Amino acid sequence: MAPLYIPINVMALTLNYCFCVEMGLDGSKQFALNVLFHDIGKTEVPDEILTSSRRLTQEEFGVMKRHPSIGAEILKQESGECSQAFWAVLHHHERLDRTGYPQGLGNGSISEYGQIVGAIDCYEALTNDDRPYRSAMRPIEALKLMKSHTDDGKYDRKYLSKKLYGVIIRLPQLGRGPSRRFWAPGSEPPPAPYVSSPST
Repeated sequence: MAPLYIPINVMALTLNYCFCVEMGLDGSKQFALNVLFHDIGKTEVPDEILTSSRRLTQEEFGVMKRHPSIGAEILKQESGECSQAFWAVLHHHERLDRTGYPQGLGNGSISEYGQIVGAIDCYEALTNDDRPYRSAMRPIEALKLMKSHTDDGKYDRKYLSKKLYGVIIRLPQLGRGPSRRFWAPGSEPPPAPYVSSPST
């Protein structure tokens, strides 16, 4: 099962995204709490795959790629297919250029919730989740990489705006990786390191 700090970090990042786009307090809290379930499908993935200290084999990665579908099925039994959590769980690894999983969906087929959580989850993984083939990135490096992925058509530009860059780069990290500070809605964060906006 994924370490507890990972879903909590993704929830914190999502909450600040909601504040950034002025979703409202109740909507922000509901969405952020739903995001805690985004990797619930990993509860059915063998521990030897989840905790592997080496790069996964193709077969093992195939098992890992099923966790969004498994998680969505778990939530479907509890809340149906209309909940934010259901779509965030099912779609958070899908990409607009059809390189994602589990269904290989493309632009127009991926839910808004899935796209938002997918981008935030990717940022969390890049900055906090050490892998056998790379170390955790600094926030600025992760944002630059995600900008290049946006330019390549993996992410929707409206979810990776310069405004959002300035928000997520200094959010709290509860696990490994560079620490960042949390800022309250209505207050101005300190100036962010410059990253070229994907919006032109």
